[in-house]
Amino acid sequence: MGDEFSKLHAKICLAGNGFAVEDVPQVPGQPRADLRVRWHDEEYLVEAKGKTETAGWCALLSEARAQGVATIGREVKKVNAISAVIRKAHKQLLATPADNHAFRILWLVAAHPDSNFVLASVEKRLYGLENLVAVRSPRRQPETRPCYYYCHSDFLRFPGLDAAILSTKEAGRMCINSFSSRRDQLRMSRLYQILAENGAIRDPEIEEERGHAFLIEDRINRSARGEQWNFLRKKYGYKTCVMADSYFNGLVNIDLDQFQS
Repeated sequence: MGDEFSKLHAKICLAGNGFAVEDVPQVPGQPRADLRVRWHDEEYLVEAKGKTETAGWCALLSEARAQGVATIGREVKKVNAISAVIRKAHKQLLATPADNHAFRILWLVAAHPDSNFVLASVEKRLYGLENLVAVRSPRRQPETRPCYYYCHSDFLRFPGLDAAILSTKEAGRMCINSFSSRRDQLRMSRLYQILAENGAIRDPEIEEERGHAFLIEDRINRSARGEQWNFLRKKYGYKTCVMADSYFNGLVNIDLDQFQS
């Protein structure tokens, strides 16, 4: 399911919630977003992209069809191909004429059985996300918390991208860019309110305020050994260790003819 499906998906979802949606006229040789969206005096530019199943999932499916059963374990990693999609969307959004206060949003759809793994990989690229084991003292139980911007992240690289909406067949959520200059205005927008009412917001600054997450907002040298560890120790008083993020999937191929009388 490609970009045209994702564009239609965005149009249906937005129009169904009362937004005025129109196609952005395309200019040959110039990058443009897909949609211009309005709610009263609010304006949004939306660039829709689709992400297909990974090669690992396709191999799992082939093995299950051939052998009857198959399993796979995969670590969620930063994928350069995903970053290329985000970079292109950012370029299209910035090149599209709009009001200075317009919100620029990537709408990414993964409407297939491998969606959870694919979108976890997208979030890892957007947020430089790592899950950490955190210890304040030997006398207290270890905690696990996500840490935003632990690694190099595309939201940090592309502050003109205000948010990304990541969607599967069943649900979706908006990921807020902590480095966007319009993030406070976006939190007051109609689109944010609709998604927040349904628990479909990922907002690192809000999660940090509630004590649910760590956030490395400074432009530290993330490639230097120990930089993140020292930053988190100084800011929060925790010693931390990175956890591996993995997904395990299994498929069983059932011949339905066996159950027919």
